[in-house]
Amino acid sequence: MPYAQQLLALAQKARETVSNHPAASGSLRIGSLPSTAAVRLPEILKAFFAHCHNVDVAVETGTATELTARVMDYRVDGAFVSGPVNHAELNAVPAFVEELVLLTPLAWPSVAKYLASTPIPKVLVFQPGCFYRQKLEAYLSRAGAAQLNEMEFGTLDGIIGCVSAGLGITMLPRSVIVASGRRRQVRIHELPREASRVETLFITHQAQVVSSALERLIEVIVVGRKRTEQRPSQVQVERG
Repeated sequence: MPYAQQLLALAQKARETVSNHPAASGSLRIGSLPSTAAVRLPEILKAFFAHCHNVDVAVETGTATELTARVMDYRVDGAFVSGPVNHAELNAVPAFVEELVLLTPLAWPSVAKYLASTPIPKVLVFQPGCFYRQKLEAYLSRAGAAQLNEMEFGTLDGIIGCVSAGLGITMLPRSVIVASGRRRQVRIHELPREASRVETLFITHQAQVVSSALERLIEVIVVGRKRTEQRPSQVQVERG
């Protein structure tokens, strides 16, 4: 199946390459983490479509593990995943840096309340393979949590909504919380810098033929990253 998918993708890219259209055209299939799709991807696509409005784009979401497998099998042209990525067959372009924070109900002044609670409140997470879930589990383990009572979700809104309802704790990028309509219904707890900074990368397969549309998307990502690095930070630090 992966070979057949690659052959079909190559045939489509060959047609696009020999066409007479000066601008990028054809189709592009992108993989993305749910948080990236919700907060970061709209601006990236806005900049992309300013020059490539004839390209048909499909976006698939999943965990970092799932998305990496889809890139390896040529099921997507590229994907946004949490770094680092160490794979000999993949190219990785830095896209942006996320700040991870702990999210608890407003009534919890500290994470220590979670650790001391009986029964143990829920740990609200995505399915196995989610990078943020792995980071949260490791953090709680280091903090002394001997047992985790986990509840899995398929959406960001579901996780944030249950935190605001007082059901438990989660770990997500600050950008997702700031953009959420429930921002004032939850409490944000800052993590140490070495534990909170996570780079998001756009990965592609080294063996694939890069279409004009994919090439343009990568250019947009690189330019956007440079602008972000040059822009002073507007994020207000919250401690808790």
